[in-house]
Amino acid sequence: MPPGKRELAPETTAEMLTQQETFWETKTATVDGMLDGYGALDPPDTQSSTRFINSIFPEDEPRGGLTVLDVGAGIGRVTKHVLIPAGFGTVDLLDNSQRFLDYSTKYVDSKALGERYCAPMHSFDFGEGKRWSLIWVQWCAIYLPDVDFTKFFKRAAAALDGSPRCCIVLKENILSKEDGKPEIDAADASATRSDLHLKRLWKDAGLKVVAQELADGFPDGIYPVKMYALKPEIDTVLQ
Repeated sequence: MPPGKRELAPETTAEMLTQQETFWETKTATVDGMLDGYGALDPPDTQSSTRFINSIFPEDEPRGGLTVLDVGAGIGRVTKHVLIPAGFGTVDLLDNSQRFLDYSTKYVDSKALGERYCAPMHSFDFGEGKRWSLIWVQWCAIYLPDVDFTKFFKRAAAALDGSPRCCIVLKENILSKEDGKPEIDAADASATRSDLHLKRLWKDAGLKVVAQELADGFPDGIYPVKMYALKPEIDTVLQ
């Protein structure tokens, strides 16, 4: 989508939430709907995500006892195509749309599907004490202004279970240039940030990037997509 001219608001406003909710209310509960009409991106997206997970959680180590939170899950596209096939024992979903979450049970159709939380990201309390080995955040952090982005990732870090490989993964569109002002999409009030902008926000949140990779297989003419694995600054090594 073409960027608009507006500046990025510092915090989430009621107007932004309404705009985003209205935008997603028009989308169907399908893979194509979850990808805003770009359903053909699902296979390369799935492949690059799977490779990145395998670089963090080695394939020869069992994952059945690990619990994952899929943030911005929608109907559970990433859960069904990436996280459950990767062998994680339980995958919980977070989304702002009860309609999508209601459909996820039928769509995912797996005993590995766990809790389903309906809440906006900026106010989600991370299950009031529940902990996860992996918190997967994909194509939804664009809806968090900088202040709420930092707060969200701080809360996410506190919700990791402390296991040796536990981490947060962000998979997100980024600007082609290394630094610069975020580009605001007038259609849904989303903000695409630069690589360095993201890293400054994570520094403020007490997080450090421990692995990063550009996703491949996507067509020309769209934003680059990058994956980041994050851990708290006090534990910066993936063992």
